[in-house]
Amino acid sequence: PYKGVEKLLDAFDNIRDKNVRLIIAGKCREESIASRIYKSQETAKIDFYEGYVEDKDVAIYFKACDIVCLPFKKITTSGSAILALSFGKPIITTRTGALRDFPKEVGYLYDPANTDGLELSLRQALSNKTMLKQMSNAALLYSKTLSWDKIALKTYKVYQDVLSQNRNESKLPRAKIAK
Repeated sequence: PYKGVEKLLDAFDNIRDKNVRLIIAGKCREESIASRIYKSQETAKIDFYEGYVEDKDVAIYFKACDIVCLPFKKITTSGSAILALSFGKPIITTRTGALRDFPKEVGYLYDPANTDGLELSLRQALSNKTMLKQMSNAALLYSKTLSWDKIALKTYKVYQDVLSQNRNESKLPRAKIAK
């Protein structure tokens, strides 16, 4: 439920574009959500690949799409968002948790409190292929800044800065506390 699939289905139902297909892949633990997806398939172009996605198949799903939609209700961070960016796929997601730190050039980040945010973002993405291409390039470039080596170096620098500040502060005269 926290992934917001039902909200995505509502937005997709409202768009009704015969040239657009929604692909949903992965294990669905909630029977009510799986039922909703199957029901939506009756009236919309939706492919549902239910079940665990093997590592060898992940690239197939990402390469099949123009944009990755992750309408999380609540989340701290998302490996799926980072994975999408590493495939050069722009994202549509809520501006929540660590996702709010993603640059706007990599996709459409909307306020989760905006009830129309997801649908508006979908419509914008579908109506501007040039912008999607630019976002694809930006997504790929940004993903390269998230390599383990680069993150380790940034973490190391933060620790260096903190230690340096502590050394500098210890040289300052201590304030007297009034009793």
